[in-house]
Amino acid sequence: MSIILPHPAFEIPQETAARLVEAKGLAYAEEWFQKYMLDRDDAIMKEQADRYRYGWEPPMWKVPDVLLGLPCFDPGFADRLHKEFDWTWEQFSKALLKHLGFDEPVRICMVNGGNRGGKSEWAAKRVNQILLHKKGRRGWCLHSNSDMSIDYQQILLWRYMPPELQALNPTRSKQVYLSYKEATGFGGGGGSHKYIFPGGSNNSFKFYSMEIRSQEGGEVDVIWDDEFVPASWVETQKFRVATRKGIIMITFTPVDGYTPCVKVFHEGATTTKESIAFLCDEDEKGVDEARVLGFQDRAAYDAAYKEYENADGSSYTLGPASRGEDPLDWLKGVPSQPAVPEGRKFAKVPRVMRCAGELDDGKMKYNRAVVFFHSSDNPYGNPSEVAAMVRGATNGTKKMRFYGLAEKLVQNRFPLFDHDIHVIGDDMIPRFPADHPRAGELDGTLYQIADPASGRNMAMGWFLANRYAHYMLREWPSGYPIPGVGVPGPWAVPSDNPNRFDGDRGPAQKPFGFGFKQLKKEIARLEGWDCYDRGERKDDAIKKWKPGKNTKEKVHRRYCDSRALNDKHLENHRAVTLQSDWQRWGVRYERASGARGKPGDIDDNTGVQEITDALSYDVTLPIDFYNRPKLYIHESCINAIFALLTWTGEDGQSGACKDFIDLIRYYFMSDCRFVDPKKRRVIVGGSY
Repeated sequence: MSIILPHPAFEIPQETAARLVEAKGLAYAEEWFQKYMLDRDDAIMKEQADRYRYGWEPPMWKVPDVLLGLPCFDPGFADRLHKEFDWTWEQFSKALLKHLGFDEPVRICMVNGGNRGGKSEWAAKRVNQILLHKKGRRGWCLHSNSDMSIDYQQILLWRYMPPELQALNPTRSKQVYLSYKEATGFGGGGGSHKYIFPGGSNNSFKFYSMEIRSQEGGEVDVIWDDEFVPASWVETQKFRVATRKGIIMITFTPVDGYTPCVKVFHEGATTTKESIAFLCDEDEKGVDEARVLGFQDRAAYDAAYKEYENADGSSYTLGPASRGEDPLDWLKGVPSQPAVPEGRKFAKVPRVMRCAGELDDGKMKYNRAVVFFHSSDNPYGNPSEVAAMVRGATNGTKKMRFYGLAEKLVQNRFPLFDHDIHVIGDDMIPRFPADHPRAGELDGTLYQIADPASGRNMAMGWFLANRYAHYMLREWPSGYPIPGVGVPGPWAVPSDNPNRFDGDRGPAQKPFGFGFKQLKKEIARLEGWDCYDRGERKDDAIKKWKPGKNTKEKVHRRYCDSRALNDKHLENHRAVTLQSDWQRWGVRYERASGARGKPGDIDDNTGVQEITDALSYDVTLPIDFYNRPKLYIHESCINAIFALLTWTGEDGQSGACKDFIDLIRYYFMSDCRFVDPKKRRVIVGGSY
């Protein structure tokens, strides 16, 4: 008996050979099997000699490749595409992007991985392949500190380097700098860690223990953040890759749970592909060990993966150790996982998520994605051992350790808020049809809500009460230009502080220095008042401004935080209120009510239940006319969307995103409803 080379991914196709014996005879089957085994041995020996070019790759690696718009670095997969689909890589990429709900590639991809899921190997190999794909490219690889970088990043980058370049080690010149030792990593001189390939492409190592200023300056083609990258660092890195249209890869095992960086990517994300978590049973009937590893049953697993004995008495284990999902199966429309046995119930976990969009020149852009590498995707990582280690743990721990999913411990106050359900575009805003005398105008009753505060800008929102639902149409400030200010940026941003749950203050909270005059001009501009275009500058003239006959958006009533409106201050030795100040400027604000229509003190929980009710629908049934939410948010209201996805209330009055929750609360607390313009009466149908 000849020695069979062991490999965790290449199987011995005994069942296929047996079927060929029945179909085409013993001689044909033996010839086919012999050729298969020779090809198998050749592939294994090539891999051992050159991981960079011939290393076997889990099919799931192609998912982040496609999402990031990378070229095909795997000739074997390219051959599969040609044989099975007669496709090029570009055709495959286009089809997979569409299947996963993306119109175009993203610039940032977080790969969350279960233990030994292969995420770091994917990133290390791709960094070198990107750098060697063209001359003069630049890369950054980041980890917590120098020791972690050497032990977990630099060793992999050396492993996935072409052997002809490894042979240059050590070379120290201006053109080529390769100096690697396992104990000290890549020495770049002067205490730095760096290497330079022939052709000028180079890679530098940075650490989160450095000042964030270490990232300033320079243009980069690829950045790899491994593990605990601060969310603020990723924001800075976006500018470093912008000029070269580079990419950012983030690899992460969520052992520390729902970190601020994870929160940035997961909050508001839409799961576009799910997988069955056979390790997480929901019927208390136990784990399905074979299906956890991708096999249809225990017999199939035992036949594919077991120990054998060589002629010399040594033992070997033949793969595959697991069968991970294959994105080609998704496109073929065939099952990518074993079937769930009748009567069993298992949890589902996300495979791919499209992160919340960002407003760019008035259009929603989706530039970030999350991909999950499960431990079973990587047969090299001994996935059966990983599964055995967490078998008796809670489903939360299993999801984290095996499926790479971090679960949020402190939930936001509106868990039903769903970007795909509640966030709408212009086409969903109710307007009168073309054959109506008021064609194109808003079909409903318009309200404006304001929330002034000391030390930051006043937040404002415009809401439409229709016969059937409520719509937040606009917010201020937001992601559009403001005269004299420009685009102000977000109101709140995710916090790097794990003890701060409602975000940090964003640049839009920094006061613009606007007084009543500038604020009234903004209101007039946004609502399309006739008088706005007159070019008047004097206070007395602007105080007389009021909506005219041709005003584009006619507001029915304006409401403001009752506490702020009633606050008194001295002016010319007499007590005045914010409400009277606004009246002098020709804008009438009413007090946001506490209990239905009854002015008075309000607390931070008043109105929260009304928002919850308006967002609610029966998630077990399809969305239709009778089962749908009563509150929708226009996609341009980026600050309100962030707040609905983020706000927990744990940060109290100092919550960074609280102001835009308050706007929605005040709207419902003031009993804003649809008013029939013909009968001038409230229609209850638009209530919650």
